[in-house]
Amino acid sequence: MICKNRGCKHHDTGTNKCKNVRKVKLGTSGQCESFEKGLLYYFDLVYDALNGTNMILPNSLTMDMRIGLYYVMKTFHLGFSECDAGPVLGRFFMLKQGEDKKGLKTDDIIKLPLDHDAFVKIVTDFNNGILPGVETEDEQDPPKKKSQPFGWLSPTGEFTEGDFAEHEQVAFEIIQKKGLQEDWDNNHRECDSARDFLSGAKGYVLIHNPTGLGGYIVSHEKPLTKRQRDFLYGYFIDMGDSFMANKYVAEEED
Repeated sequence: MICKNRGCKHHDTGTNKCKNVRKVKLGTSGQCESFEKGLLYYFDLVYDALNGTNMILPNSLTMDMRIGLYYVMKTFHLGFSECDAGPVLGRFFMLKQGEDKKGLKTDDIIKLPLDHDAFVKIVTDFNNGILPGVETEDEQDPPKKKSQPFGWLSPTGEFTEGDFAEHEQVAFEIIQKKGLQEDWDNNHRECDSARDFLSGAKGYVLIHNPTGLGGYIVSHEKPLTKRQRDFLYGYFIDMGDSFMANKYVAEEED
């Protein structure tokens, strides 16, 4: 039986046939009802999302997509970057190579050298039923918090809460509290807003989401300090988001 769904675990990529033909079930419409997710299913989620674009939108970041991103990043040694393009484009994610700021498309990724050992490890784990970041209900710890507040994070790891659309006012209050007014005045040409001054001149991190559609954007202009990484790791772990939490651990190790 010819099969074109290479994302199914029963698909034979060499012959384009079903390896489970004797047990395959077809629905009334003729569609296969025996589909099971194979390893290529997860890779193809990423490749399809980055086909012709270098952006992955927040609503595409499902658990399956996160698994696919993990596989692609491990196989090609890529980094994961969260970006904020302002109120028009909003938040999106990119895959990058090393320190290169250019986001990669599928055509860029598949041209990169593949880490054979890493891929073999992924295949072995997958065949043994081991998926990254996926635990059984017995093993999984429930999130400590359903949500976290937005706000500013200093280089020393001090967090100051600031509600949606109040980041400029909170930034100004931080400047006043920390005695940074004179320094801000001296940087006015480069940093017109209090927000620009904290992030661009003082290395603060802003956790926010200008789209108002849910989720968390971590914006910073300077490299993160260890205390900022530690805070962000705990921030996301407390919500049960190990994918975002481990992103900061990985960045620190690079």
